Amino acid sequence: RDIERGEQIYISYNRCSECGGRKDGYGTAEMFRDYGFVEAFPQRWHYYNYNELEFELIHDEESGYYSVEWVIRPEDDRVEIIREWLLGQVRRLERLRHVTSPTQESEQSGVPKNEWDMIW
Repeated sequence: RDIERGEQIYISYNRCSECGGRKDGYGTAEMFRDYGFVEAFPQRWHYYNYNELEFELIHDEESGYYSVEWVIRPEDDRVEIIREWLLGQVRRLERLRHVTSPTQESEQSGVPKNEWDMIW
């Protein structure tokens, strides 16, 4: 189709069948590593050394809530363990907001806002 003047063009680096083999096994962390940015939500995360775990993190902008949609669901007996592990990671990231180093002014967060925005 024709692109209208002023129309926004969207491109995906990992959510298409013609993305250089990145449709499967390529997620948010690899996107950040390879390109220095992260696509908007949903974000795909995978931990293949941790029970073949893969999920999409979805952010509802209206409510502010996050949810998980499994791509590779963990075995039933591991769901609660993995849930607790993921919540622990969220708590760890939240603590980073309050870390300061000797080179930073006391009112600054331990992670600069632009970097926090990139990793979160």
